[in-house]
Amino acid sequence: MFFNDTATTEIYTLSLHDALPIFHFVFSPIEKVLWQDGESTGSFFAGIFNAKELKVSNQNLADENFILKNKLKTLENLKSENQSLRSALDAGFNKKFNLELANVISKTIEADIILIDKGKGSGLEKGMAVISESKILIGTVKEVFSGFSNVALISHPETSFGINIESFFASSSSPNIVMGLSVGSGNFGVDYQMVPEESILEARDIVFTSNVDAVFPADLLVGEIKTVQPSDTSGFKQGEIRPYFIGNIPNYVFIVKNFKK
Repeated sequence: MFFNDTATTEIYTLSLHDALPIFHFVFSPIEKVLWQDGESTGSFFAGIFNAKELKVSNQNLADENFILKNKLKTLENLKSENQSLRSALDAGFNKKFNLELANVISKTIEADIILIDKGKGSGLEKGMAVISESKILIGTVKEVFSGFSNVALISHPETSFGINIESFFASSSSPNIVMGLSVGSGNFGVDYQMVPEESILEARDIVFTSNVDAVFPADLLVGEIKTVQPSDTSGFKQGEIRPYFIGNIPNYVFIVKNFKK
């Protein structure tokens, strides 16, 4: 709208000027609410951005935590490896055997197989003996690959070897050595066979490897006699052996490289 009359224009301007306080009075509560809502909205979006920043910060902390845990695990593994090496050195293994330390990376218990992280690249071959730091016989290398190998436990059905049983009985002041054969029966089971009928055996008699059949080095610990059964028609005694590795398959094992089948 245009006013050509100067007086009319002045009246309109004056009226509008006078109306502003009234307009402000009427709408000021609404302005206040809108201003407060705007401030709340700003705080809301600021909260979203802060939450995102906090989430990123928490993720970074979690990543750093995992890194630290991995470093600690590595240090623990090195400590265990060094302890195994020290135990082997204290036992004089380094003088008698050429040993290769390996990490057990998988245990397929139902198949009487373990997987180790050493293979052809470390000079391993099929038939090599696998022992613990305590000179306990674990098994034999069954399959060799580039960087890992399968080890058949002495309880594996395909594993058999000569043994000496150190028998102590009441009427004897010194141990009596009885020869026999250890045969794996699967599922951690180990039997002994071919023990002469006249031999006197008792539970808990100690079983060692013999070197008669050149399968394993002599005098490695195998286990102890668990049961003694009467002689069968073949004229030989038989029974069960409790392997020393049962329930205690170590995380690190040694492969005897200078003695193979």
